[in-house]
Amino acid sequence: MASSPAENPMQEYALRVKRMEPNLPEPLALARELTSLRTAFTRTRLRLPLQCNETPTRACSLLECLPALNELLWFIGVEVTEVAPACSAHSTCLRLSQCDLGARTTCSVVATICRLLEAQLRELSLDSLRLVGDVGPALEALGDGLAVTRTLKALKLIDVHVTGTGAAALGSGGVAGIILDALAYNRSITCLALDSWSATQDNAVSLRRLLVGTASCIADLSVSSGRRCHEVSSVFRALLANRSVLRLSLQGFLVTPGDMQSFTKLFTRNRTLQEISFTSCTWDVWEQDDQQGEFAWKKWHVDTLVEVLQKARSLRRLGIDCSLSLGQLRRLLVVARDCASLEDLHFSALHLVGLRPFYVALEETAMVHRVTVGRWQARRGRCCPLASTASAAWTLRPCGRHAWPWPQTVAATSLPSSCAVQVGLRELDMELPRSSRWPHAVVNGLAQNNSIEKLTIKGTFTRTDVGILCDWLTSSRRVHSLELWSSSAIAGLLVETLAEALEDSHTLTFIRVVECSKNKAPWQRVKNLVSGIPPLILKLTAQILVFMGY
Repeated sequence: MASSPAENPMQEYALRVKRMEPNLPEPLALARELTSLRTAFTRTRLRLPLQCNETPTRACSLLECLPALNELLWFIGVEVTEVAPACSAHSTCLRLSQCDLGARTTCSVVATICRLLEAQLRELSLDSLRLVGDVGPALEALGDGLAVTRTLKALKLIDVHVTGTGAAALGSGGVAGIILDALAYNRSITCLALDSWSATQDNAVSLRRLLVGTASCIADLSVSSGRRCHEVSSVFRALLANRSVLRLSLQGFLVTPGDMQSFTKLFTRNRTLQEISFTSCTWDVWEQDDQQGEFAWKKWHVDTLVEVLQKARSLRRLGIDCSLSLGQLRRLLVVARDCASLEDLHFSALHLVGLRPFYVALEETAMVHRVTVGRWQARRGRCCPLASTASAAWTLRPCGRHAWPWPQTVAATSLPSSCAVQVGLRELDMELPRSSRWPHAVVNGLAQNNSIEKLTIKGTFTRTDVGILCDWLTSSRRVHSLELWSSSAIAGLLVETLAEALEDSHTLTFIRVVECSKNKAPWQRVKNLVSGIPPLILKLTAQILVFMGY
């Protein structure tokens, strides 16, 4: 008896799987098993969705199957999620990361990428790839695809290297040289992330040609150095005559006085750059006294930053991560105040003996609302002023994102009230010391907060704390992300409580509970409730579009 048309796709799928795993049952028996799947925890029946039925006004049926499907995949440590919550990908984003590819596989992958570049690919990310063998023709084909694509908007090419026989054939420019030459003809990419191999002496001309081209559309440029062996000055020189790049991000470089001379020169000609950030860079600001053997702090970096702020005409945001004394900070604040275009001076981290003098400097220079700080680090007992003055909320302004990991030494008496009264705080990451009064006090403060959207909290909590926290989470209309680190007993209690309470809450879209046993039914229920929010939003959006006639 011939199989029904509905069974044919399953039998074809079973046959493909059998070829990959010969130890599985015969295809017909395997197909029967796959059509009657039942999950282990909730005993839900599941029929594998082999065909996509997505339309502009209907979500793919796979979204409805995700809870049950992830119960099955839990045993092999895999979870299926959407590319982005409530967004349809349509194969517009592709990321290939941390892979070793031979010549044959590279050719196949590049051919697929080029087909996508012709029609629909909008974002392409290739990072941490090791290509083995003669892959030169494949890279040339990738370059041709990047040159002519009209859909690609974002490209990331970081740490892609060729080893074996194909390395010598690429020439001194390597992979970066091929890609840079191709990108000079591209007219669609607006966001570009490269590694420092694109800024070497061998590729300096190609990088300058790419950025100086009159048809360049690149508005966001990011260059990272994983080995601190390349000069960042090459990037500055390439941008001298550029008129398209608005935002520049530099990561992991060793910054020297020579580099900063090029940085200063950049602002004598460039009138386009609006945002520049240095992240995870090492600044050469220490020198050793030959006679005393002690290290002295040089100040060339401050002199250069002062000169840049004096010359800048278009710069709106400057992010720096170098070490600064209180006197140097005050000097920068004074110059930044007089820079008419600057809206945000960002310090990745501040390491100060006391925080009060810095507050005074902010107020005296009228820079309170133009400074943001990524991380404070102060000595024991020096954070009380921060907690006591936080109720004013003057450091949290609507136009900035502030994430302050608070030191453990913050006074427990002031911190709860600070959490309660903050109206501009959106993200909070806290690690509380092992003290019975701290977690309870903080949870009570959180229960009165109406602004936090993303919470990460680590500590030792009680059953009472869990009840207060869960009541706050289920009643909040802002908290969409929760990460909790605690003991296994408390983690389990939190999950069990949320499993019963989240039914009517549609705000939480991400949850991570460390030390919770993931094979328990309450955890599966919580995950299903949380992961069900984005598909629900998508369905409601689709219904609205249909109602409006779109």
